[in-house]
Amino acid sequence: MKLLYFSDAHLRATTPQSRTDNYAEALWNKFQQITALIHEHKVQAVLNGGDLFESPVPAQSIINQYLEVFTGWDIPIYSIVGSHDKFGYNQNTLLRTALGAFIAAGVIQLVDECIWLDNTIQIAGVSHIYELDKDPKNYYRQKLVPDVPMIQICHGMLTNTPYYAAHTLISDVHTEAELVLSGHYHTGFGPITIGNSTFLNI
Repeated sequence: MKLLYFSDAHLRATTPQSRTDNYAEALWNKFQQITALIHEHKVQAVLNGGDLFESPVPAQSIINQYLEVFTGWDIPIYSIVGSHDKFGYNQNTLLRTALGAFIAAGVIQLVDECIWLDNTIQIAGVSHIYELDKDPKNYYRQKLVPDVPMIQICHGMLTNTPYYAAHTLISDVHTEAELVLSGHYHTGFGPITIGNSTFLNI
């Protein structure tokens, strides 16, 4: 099964102060590249590592623009919830957000505990919560079937080196996933294999 993973798009209509380009235009070009990769490689499902939007309720133009992009892919999109995708780190606010609307409409499927993608692979999600990096056990996910590979997507401050703020070292994480794809930490790392798990932040 061919999968495509992206994370931390932070979709928005305006350009952040620290950017020197046109951010909305750069995003659009990047998602055109993603669309081309999906078609070229006959990707069967997309995984999103959170922070799809810069804010819980972005400009309506951005919602409309990317609704057309995602439905045009015509393949399943599996996502976790990032820190920017909800109000005040509160998962209960998801139904009032753009990501929540995409989930309610069936455009995106929310992943938490382990689910099947097909008969050959499992996927589990770790959405962002305020307490996530207070205990490495929060990253643990268990397989439905022991001998079938599992991919885990996470949105937390999962790092390969010590960090100044609250974080979790990948060396402290125990999970049954063979591949752990993380977001939130924009520096990126990996791939790094520890035991039976390979960690990667793009």
